[in-house]
Amino acid sequence: MGVYVPGRSVVHTAPTGLKLSVVIVTVILTAVLGRWWPVALGGLLLVVVLYVLAHIPAAIAGRQMLAPVPVVAFIGVVTWWRESWEIALCTTATLFTAIAIAILLTLTTTVEQLMDALERLLQPLARRGFPTEKILIAMSLTMRLIPLTAVTAAEILEARRARGLGFSPTAFGVPLLVRSLLRARAFGEALISRGAGD
Repeated sequence: MGVYVPGRSVVHTAPTGLKLSVVIVTVILTAVLGRWWPVALGGLLLVVVLYVLAHIPAAIAGRQMLAPVPVVAFIGVVTWWRESWEIALCTTATLFTAIAIAILLTLTTTVEQLMDALERLLQPLARRGFPTEKILIAMSLTMRLIPLTAVTAAEILEARRARGLGFSPTAFGVPLLVRSLLRARAFGEALISRGAGD
């Protein structure tokens, strides 16, 4: 989510609201009907076509998909063991479709464009007293903190490699958690000092 690829492709220049709608509809349809082969494969094909239309370099797309691969593979193996290989493949394809199309949205849309589109979508609720401003702040912070957390994780792993140490879940998880909590506290204090509420 920390990578935006500038461009003038048809996907880049499409209205942000339309792109959000395509993502939401695709995720819902593949989640509900994903156990059918045509739907699972159709979702994957749609994602591939959109990536080609957006002119996203394969290296960038591959790097973005590296993180979810182990999780999706694990879910696929568990589904194969509990159900069947056909359902496992459909489930894996459905998950990859949802993840890849969401990543494509962040690759072709700036955070500002996303926030503007969400603000327009939430305006009818704001008129009824819904706390849309807090929702937008929370979402923008989330989108900002995900790449920052990824950078922190990379720094911790790099520091361990520089010391000649191998991977340790405890030695990795504890500093990541501590640094994330300290960053969250700093963000919270900054928001409170600006009158953003509780």
